[in-house]
Amino acid sequence: MYDTLGVIQHNIGNNEKAIEYYQKAEKIYTQLNDPEGQIKSLGQQAIYATRLSDKQKADALIVKADTLIPKVTDPKVIAWHQIRKATVMQTGGDSDGSRQLLIDTLQLLQNKKIKDDEIFGRLYHELAISTAKNDKKLSLNYHQKSLELAKTSVGYNHPIYQSRLLSSVHELIGLKDYEKARHALEESLLLAQRLFSKKHQRYANVLVAKGYFHHDLGEFDLAEENYQQSNKIFKNIFGKDNVSFVSGINNLAYLYEDMGKYQQAEKLYRQSIAARQRLDPNNIMRIVSAQANLARLLVKIGKYQQADALMPTITKQYKQHNRSNLYNHLIIAAITIEDGADAERCTKGVKQIDNLIPDLEKQSPKGWRRMYAELWIAELASNCQQSNMANKFSTTALEKSKIIYQTDSKGQQMIAQRVKSLNRL
Repeated sequence: MYDTLGVIQHNIGNNEKAIEYYQKAEKIYTQLNDPEGQIKSLGQQAIYATRLSDKQKADALIVKADTLIPKVTDPKVIAWHQIRKATVMQTGGDSDGSRQLLIDTLQLLQNKKIKDDEIFGRLYHELAISTAKNDKKLSLNYHQKSLELAKTSVGYNHPIYQSRLLSSVHELIGLKDYEKARHALEESLLLAQRLFSKKHQRYANVLVAKGYFHHDLGEFDLAEENYQQSNKIFKNIFGKDNVSFVSGINNLAYLYEDMGKYQQAEKLYRQSIAARQRLDPNNIMRIVSAQANLARLLVKIGKYQQADALMPTITKQYKQHNRSNLYNHLIIAAITIEDGADAERCTKGVKQIDNLIPDLEKQSPKGWRRMYAELWIAELASNCQQSNMANKFSTTALEKSKIIYQTDSKGQQMIAQRVKSLNRL
């Protein structure tokens, strides 16, 4: 009974109450000497703790559940525990560890010849999320398997189906399949309106995805509207100290940077960094990636010394975590060049840019990251009176904007204006 009440509280957005019910369930299972029930209740508490940005508590609950695993033999119980553990790992930023644990779990279920739509649906859903950064096509394939299994296990009009459908939208956007993404978004929004109130976290999650969608197409006003609405809901539910709200202000900061609203972007980037340091101080890469966003913005507004002070930590951590980022190298070049007034600094900075061209060419020509990198290179080259380089990259950035962004969208208009300004120099 308490298990069911916990699920209900989670579905209506009250994760604190959900934890309370699962704590009661855990106590009863302990009294009954039922390790399977204990493992389930501990795992669910851990997942809800991550939703409340309490990573330390979530990790402790998973460790406690781990100690009970030797007492069970049912492969389904073991698999469910590993899936919940992978969910906590993924939410905490360990995508690689989560993915490997899920692959091991899939192998376990296949070896034991388990047939269970519910467990495989959840497994494929978590695999899709953990695979998204490395292979969007494979991630979408996992999403599709998970969706089909959701239909057979819980049906169409269910929070699980709605949640999995929404997750697939992010991969469709990443793969630039905007027509399918639009349909999936519309379907997900209708389900969210039917299943939840407009003040619910799940409804806000749809608005976030709509923000991504419009941002990617250069429809900045619509993106801003959806980001702001979702942030308001997250703030009302969780307050400011929550990962959903922090991710939301980071999305809005990125949008404001693209819109040229640098003062607003800087304020939000700083808020995002402070919140990440406060909520999850051990997740170094999550903090450092936010600092890299701020450093990129700072050089754009001429705060070179502040950006330069951030870069040693950023470059060190990216190297230690075997992560590369073209923009980080462009930040270094921009710090070297500054406003282009010093010929020696320009010579050094342009050489740094030349060395980045092979990495630039590895980026997808259909992606906004490469488009904005080319535009930034053009502006840096222009500062140093490197007209050939400036013309080359401003032209390619403009052409890409016509493919990536919707015709006459604010994004396309803003890039055209920036290129026009360069041509006047």
